[in-house]
Amino acid sequence: MAEQQDPEVPDAPEHDLSEEDMTNFIRLNPDVFDEILERVAPVIQKQQTNYRHPLSAGLKLAITLRHLATGDNFMSMAYGFRCGISTISELIQEVCTAIVQAYKDEVFNPPTIPEAWRHLVQQFEQRWNFPHAVGALDEKHIAIKKTANTGKIYPNYKGFFSIPMLALVDAEYKIIWIELGGKGHMSDSQIFTNSELFE
Repeated sequence: MAEQQDPEVPDAPEHDLSEEDMTNFIRLNPDVFDEILERVAPVIQKQQTNYRHPLSAGLKLAITLRHLATGDNFMSMAYGFRCGISTISELIQEVCTAIVQAYKDEVFNPPTIPEAWRHLVQQFEQRWNFPHAVGALDEKHIAIKKTANTGKIYPNYKGFFSIPMLALVDAEYKIIWIELGGKGHMSDSQIFTNSELFE
C-alpha cells in the first residue's frame, strides 16, 4: 500500500495591488512595508511544523497595519483576511510589540538639551515658515470597551469610550513625544498641563 502524504497547505496568494492601492490600504508605501517586515520578521514568523502551517510574517504585518490605519474591528478583518478573530487579536499585539522593540531606540528619541530643541524650531521655520514652534501637538482617542465601575471617566465627547493619546511631532511628522493614559473625558490642554513635557 502506498504511503499516504498530507496535502500541502497552499501559501497565501500574492497580492496584485499597485503601489498606490497598497499605500491606500495600509497607509505605507511598499518600500517602507518591506523595511519594517525585514526588521520584525525574525520575531513574528513562527516555525512550520507537521501540525501547523503558520501565517506568513508579511500577512501578519499587513493585518496589523490595516487595523492601525483604519481601526477596523477584528470580526470585519477576519472576513477580509480569512483568519480567525482570536488569531487576529493575538497577532496584532505580537506585531505591535515587535515594531516597538525594533524601532524604539531610533524613533522615540526626544530632545534633552536646548540645542536639540532649537534645531526643531529651525526645521519648523524652514519647512513650514512657522517660527517659534518646536512641534505640532494633537490628541487621538483610542477606542476601548467600557471597563467596569469607571462611571463617567472614559466616555469622550465623540460618544464612545477611549484613552487619549497626545503626541508631539517634528517638522517631518516624526513623533518626538507621546503622553498616553489619560481619561476619555480629558481635553488636550488638561493632558498637556499634567504631562512631563509641560514641566
